Amino acid sequence: MDTPGPVLELHGLLAERTTHRDPAVIADLDARIRSRFERPLAVMITDMAGFSTITQQAGIIHFLALIQHMHGLCVPVIEAHGGHLIKAEADNLYASFPEPILAVDAAVAMRAACDADAKLRGVLDRVRVAIGLGFGPILDIDGHDFFGDQVNMASKLGEDIASAGEILLTRQMAEQLSEHPLASALVPHSAKISKVELDYFSLGVVG
Repeated sequence: MDTPGPVLELHGLLAERTTHRDPAVIADLDARIRSRFERPLAVMITDMAGFSTITQQAGIIHFLALIQHMHGLCVPVIEAHGGHLIKAEADNLYASFPEPILAVDAAVAMRAACDADAKLRGVLDRVRVAIGLGFGPILDIDGHDFFGDQVNMASKLGEDIASAGEILLTRQMAEQLSEHPLASALVPHSAKISKVELDYFSLGVVG
Protein backbone atom coordinates (compact mmCIF):
# COMPACT_ATOMS: atom_id res chain seq x y z
CA MET A 1 0.00 0.00 0.00
CA ASP A 2 1.33 3.41 -0.97
CA THR A 3 1.98 5.82 1.90
CA PRO A 4 -0.34 8.85 1.59
CA GLY A 5 1.29 12.15 0.64
CA PRO A 6 0.49 13.98 3.91
CA VAL A 7 2.06 11.14 5.90
CA LEU A 8 5.20 11.31 3.79
CA GLU A 9 5.22 15.09 4.26
CA LEU A 10 5.16 14.73 8.03
CA HIS A 11 7.80 12.01 7.96
CA GLY A 12 10.04 14.28 5.90
CA LEU A 13 9.71 17.16 8.33
CA LEU A 14 10.36 14.89 11.31
CA ALA A 15 13.39 13.33 9.60
CA GLU A 16 14.76 16.81 8.93
CA ARG A 17 14.17 17.70 12.57
CA THR A 18 16.31 14.79 13.77
CA THR A 19 19.31 15.99 11.75
CA HIS A 20 19.54 19.35 13.54
CA ARG A 21 20.87 20.39 16.93
CA ASP A 22 20.27 24.12 16.57
CA PRO A 23 17.29 25.01 18.82
CA ALA A 24 16.24 27.78 16.44
CA VAL A 25 16.06 25.40 13.48
CA ILE A 26 14.15 22.84 15.53
CA ALA A 27 11.72 25.51 16.72
CA ASP A 28 11.16 26.60 13.12
CA LEU A 29 10.46 23.03 12.02
CA ASP A 30 8.06 22.55 14.94
CA ALA A 31 6.25 25.72 13.90
CA ARG A 32 6.01 24.46 10.31
CA ILE A 33 4.56 21.14 11.47
CA ARG A 34 2.01 22.86 13.69
CA SER A 35 1.06 25.34 10.98
CA ARG A 36 0.55 22.54 8.48
CA PHE A 37 -1.18 19.91 10.61
CA GLU A 38 -2.33 21.19 14.01
CA ARG A 39 -5.98 22.05 14.54
CA PRO A 40 -8.51 21.81 17.40
CA LEU A 41 -10.41 18.55 17.13
CA ALA A 42 -12.55 16.27 19.24
CA VAL A 43 -11.35 12.69 19.25
CA MET A 44 -13.12 9.42 19.99
CA ILE A 45 -11.44 6.10 20.71
CA THR A 46 -13.55 3.02 21.31
CA ASP A 47 -12.71 -0.44 22.57
CA MET A 48 -14.88 -3.55 22.51
CA ALA A 49 -15.46 -5.23 25.85
CA GLY A 50 -15.34 -8.94 26.59
CA PHE A 51 -12.51 -10.07 24.31
CA SER A 52 -11.07 -12.70 26.66
CA THR A 53 -14.42 -14.08 27.83
CA ILE A 54 -16.00 -14.25 24.39
CA THR A 55 -12.90 -15.66 22.73
CA GLN A 56 -12.49 -18.38 25.35
CA GLN A 57 -16.13 -19.41 25.19
CA ALA A 58 -16.95 -18.91 21.51
CA GLY A 59 -13.58 -18.74 19.75
CA ILE A 60 -11.56 -16.09 17.96
CA ILE A 61 -13.52 -16.37 14.70
CA HIS A 62 -16.69 -15.53 16.59
CA PHE A 63 -15.07 -12.45 18.10
CA LEU A 64 -13.70 -11.34 14.73
CA ALA A 65 -17.24 -11.58 13.35
CA LEU A 66 -18.41 -9.44 16.28
CA ILE A 67 -15.81 -6.83 15.35
CA GLN A 68 -17.30 -6.70 11.87
CA HIS A 69 -20.76 -6.33 13.38
CA MET A 70 -19.46 -3.54 15.64
CA HIS A 71 -18.20 -1.69 12.58
CA GLY A 72 -21.66 -1.95 11.03
CA LEU A 73 -23.25 -0.51 14.16
CA CYS A 74 -20.76 2.20 15.06
CA VAL A 75 -19.17 3.57 11.89
CA PRO A 76 -22.49 4.86 10.45
CA VAL A 77 -23.10 6.65 13.78
CA ILE A 78 -19.71 8.38 13.54
CA GLU A 79 -20.41 9.49 9.98
CA ALA A 80 -23.98 10.61 10.76
CA HIS A 81 -22.60 13.00 13.40
CA GLY A 82 -20.04 14.64 11.14
CA GLY A 83 -17.16 12.46 12.32
CA HIS A 84 -14.32 10.97 10.32
CA LEU A 85 -13.09 7.43 10.94
CA ILE A 86 -9.33 7.75 11.10
CA LYS A 87 -8.64 4.03 11.42
CA ALA A 88 -9.91 0.74 12.75
CA GLU A 89 -7.32 -1.44 14.49
CA ALA A 90 -8.31 -4.80 15.96
CA ASP A 91 -11.44 -4.04 18.02
CA ASN A 92 -10.69 -0.30 18.35
CA LEU A 93 -12.10 2.62 16.37
CA TYR A 94 -10.30 5.98 16.12
CA ALA A 95 -12.36 8.95 14.94
CA SER A 96 -12.21 12.74 14.86
CA PHE A 97 -14.97 15.35 14.99
CA PRO A 98 -14.85 19.07 14.17
CA GLU A 99 -16.83 19.98 17.31
CA PRO A 100 -16.88 18.47 20.83
CA ILE A 101 -20.68 18.34 20.98
CA LEU A 102 -20.78 16.24 17.81
CA ALA A 103 -18.43 13.71 19.39
CA VAL A 104 -20.48 13.51 22.59
CA ASP A 105 -23.75 13.14 20.70
CA ALA A 106 -22.16 10.42 18.56
CA ALA A 107 -20.95 8.57 21.67
CA VAL A 108 -24.43 8.66 23.20
CA ALA A 109 -25.99 7.47 19.94
CA MET A 110 -23.39 4.74 19.60
CA ARG A 111 -24.12 3.46 23.10
CA ALA A 112 -27.84 3.51 22.33
CA ALA A 113 -27.35 1.61 19.05
CA CYS A 114 -25.31 -1.09 20.77
CA ASP A 115 -27.84 -1.37 23.62
CA ALA A 116 -30.76 -1.71 21.21
CA ASP A 117 -28.94 -4.34 19.17
CA ALA A 118 -27.95 -6.26 22.32
CA LYS A 119 -31.61 -6.80 23.19
CA LEU A 120 -31.91 -8.94 20.08
CA ARG A 121 -28.85 -11.11 20.79
CA GLY A 122 -27.50 -13.68 23.18
CA VAL A 123 -24.82 -12.81 25.74
CA LEU A 124 -21.91 -13.90 23.55
CA ASP A 125 -23.29 -12.11 20.49
CA ARG A 126 -23.62 -8.65 22.00
CA VAL A 127 -21.46 -5.71 21.01
CA ARG A 128 -20.45 -3.63 24.02
CA VAL A 129 -18.10 -0.69 23.58
CA ALA A 130 -16.14 1.51 25.96
CA ILE A 131 -15.64 5.06 24.69
CA GLY A 132 -13.00 7.68 25.45
CA LEU A 133 -13.39 11.29 24.29
CA GLY A 134 -10.91 14.17 24.21
CA PHE A 135 -10.58 17.66 22.77
CA GLY A 136 -7.64 19.92 22.06
CA PRO A 137 -4.89 20.80 19.57
CA ILE A 138 -4.31 17.68 17.47
CA LEU A 139 -1.83 16.93 14.70
CA ASP A 140 -4.35 15.84 12.07
CA ILE A 141 -2.52 14.23 9.14
CA ASP A 142 -5.30 15.13 6.72
CA GLY A 143 -7.51 12.38 8.11
CA HIS A 144 -4.97 9.60 7.61
CA ASP A 145 -3.81 9.57 11.24
CA PHE A 146 -3.73 11.83 14.26
CA PHE A 147 -1.46 12.51 17.22
CA GLY A 148 -1.56 14.52 20.42
CA ASP A 149 -1.95 14.47 24.17
CA GLN A 150 -5.73 14.29 23.89
CA VAL A 151 -5.50 11.32 21.53
CA ASN A 152 -3.36 9.57 24.12
CA MET A 153 -5.69 10.48 27.00
CA ALA A 154 -8.82 9.43 25.10
CA SER A 155 -7.08 6.14 24.35
CA LYS A 156 -6.29 5.62 28.04
CA LEU A 157 -9.91 6.33 28.95
CA GLY A 158 -11.47 4.18 26.25
CA GLU A 159 -9.09 1.24 26.43
CA ASP A 160 -7.79 1.14 30.01
CA ILE A 161 -10.41 2.71 32.26
CA ALA A 162 -13.89 2.60 30.70
CA SER A 163 -16.08 -0.44 31.21
CA ALA A 164 -18.60 -1.77 28.69
CA GLY A 165 -21.11 0.94 27.83
CA GLU A 166 -19.20 3.72 29.59
CA ILE A 167 -18.44 7.10 28.01
CA LEU A 168 -15.46 8.87 29.61
CA LEU A 169 -14.29 12.40 28.80
CA THR A 170 -11.03 14.18 29.44
CA ARG A 171 -11.24 17.35 31.51
CA GLN A 172 -10.55 19.38 28.37
CA MET A 173 -13.48 17.75 26.60
CA ALA A 174 -15.84 18.14 29.56
CA GLU A 175 -15.02 21.86 29.75
CA GLN A 176 -16.47 22.30 26.26
CA LEU A 177 -19.90 21.07 27.35
CA SER A 178 -20.92 23.70 29.88
CA GLU A 179 -23.91 24.69 27.72
CA HIS A 180 -24.79 21.16 26.61
CA PRO A 181 -27.91 19.50 28.08
CA LEU A 182 -25.79 16.52 29.09
CA ALA A 183 -23.45 18.64 31.24
CA SER A 184 -25.51 17.82 34.34
CA ALA A 185 -24.87 14.11 33.79
CA LEU A 186 -21.07 14.47 34.00
CA VAL A 187 -19.46 12.90 37.08
CA PRO A 188 -15.82 13.78 37.95
CA HIS A 189 -13.17 11.12 38.61
CA SER A 190 -9.40 10.89 38.83
CA ALA A 191 -6.90 8.12 38.19
CA LYS A 192 -3.18 7.63 37.86
CA ILE A 193 -2.07 6.00 34.61
CA SER A 194 1.54 5.54 33.55
CA LYS A 195 2.56 7.82 36.44
CA VAL A 196 0.31 10.60 35.12
CA GLU A 197 -2.58 11.99 37.16
CA LEU A 198 -5.66 12.09 34.96
CA ASP A 199 -8.83 14.02 35.75
CA TYR A 200 -11.77 12.77 33.74
CA PHE A 201 -15.56 12.62 33.69
CA SER A 202 -18.07 9.85 33.11
CA LEU A 203 -21.27 10.54 31.20
CA GLY A 204 -24.26 8.83 32.72
CA VAL A 205 -27.45 7.81 30.97
CA VAL A 206 -30.01 10.63 30.89
CA GLY A 207 -33.76 10.11 30.55
